[in-house]
Amino acid sequence: MEENRDRNFMATLSMSPPHAPWICSTKYYDMYDPAEIPLPASFDHKPEDYRGSGAARWGDLLDEECKREYLRCYYGQVSMIDDVFGRVLEALDRLGLKDDTLVIYTSDHGDLQTAHSLLGKSAYGFFDEIVRVPLIMRYPKAFPAGEVREHFAGSVDLAPTILSLAGQPVPEGLHGRDLRPAIEGRQADDFDAGFCERGAGTTERFGRMIRTAKAKYCVYGDGRVELFDYETDPHEMRNVANEADYRELRATLHERLRQQAAATGDPALERIPPL
Repeated sequence: MEENRDRNFMATLSMSPPHAPWICSTKYYDMYDPAEIPLPASFDHKPEDYRGSGAARWGDLLDEECKREYLRCYYGQVSMIDDVFGRVLEALDRLGLKDDTLVIYTSDHGDLQTAHSLLGKSAYGFFDEIVRVPLIMRYPKAFPAGEVREHFAGSVDLAPTILSLAGQPVPEGLHGRDLRPAIEGRQADDFDAGFCERGAGTTERFGRMIRTAKAKYCVYGDGRVELFDYETDPHEMRNVANEADYRELRATLHERLRQQAAATGDPALERIPPL
């Protein structure tokens, strides 16, 4: 950054933690008492569809004491990353680049952190612990600090948003949405749902998800279907996809998922037939 302070630049800092192996230095390890770390509400929940996953095998292998130790290291790694990222922000401030630099802090995936008796990320699904990741932006020139937006966003939205904030045209056909209307607090009707994908959709090894404020709906190439109602089940422990009372909600979200697949040219569309 110092070498390029007098011209436009883009820098990417990709850090592995928090990630296996679950170790951290003494400084960060000692920050947390494993006995005081809160366990997720779904700690004892063991969904049958995930019992053959690597995440479930890890979950079955470790007892509660070991899982708390795992969480201790996870928390320690997060604190370490906080410190490292803080040094980046301090450097921007020191170089006088703060006001003119867009900073984005995000991740490619989360971690199950013992939710649903699962560890790591190797569960072929879309639990919130995996798909809800941080998206924090700092750009003093364009928007104020300390504000929170409840709109849905995804990694695919970053490219058009960066281009828009940089005053550059967004290429036609680029997937994703410009997040500026949401960032600036304007009404944005198309931010009421988020979408996730796993697998290319050309074989049975794929999954697609839509999440709204009230529900999450997932379909998989092996025929699995999941529907979670956040008003009655905020921790995703009751799959209501096949319950009669949820037939209309399932149909609505299923069609929106198909519309998203069609709009993005997703090959999985052929494997997600109308209900």
